[in-house]
Amino acid sequence: VVLITHNLMKVKVLGQNVLLRWPEFVEATQGGIVLPENQQKMLKKETFTVVAVGEGIEPVKRKGGPSTMPVKEGDEVLIPGYARGPEPGHPAHPQGALAGHVLVELEDILAVVEA
Repeated sequence: VVLITHNLMKVKVLGQNVLLRWPEFVEATQGGIVLPENQQKMLKKETFTVVAVGEGIEPVKRKGGPSTMPVKEGDEVLIPGYARGPEPGHPAHPQGALAGHVLVELEDILAVVEA
């Protein structure tokens, strides 16, 4: 699955890995009050959006079986703090095609949030 193209770089998620998009910061309340930047970070969504998933476990794929991945593109998921890495805007956050994203292993996903 070719997932993100940035300049000449293409990113493809392999194996049991999942590419997630960082949650958006809440810039204003539902009533329209614009929040200062430090409050935006405190009130950001805690769920990450699945952007792309790998093929799953390799032996199942070779036999022509279905995907072994319990998540799909568009799912909202929860991951632990240690799996998040640096937030967007931090100097250590990935740049280029992976900016605003985090790549995690399937086992790092704690739950799928259902609406």
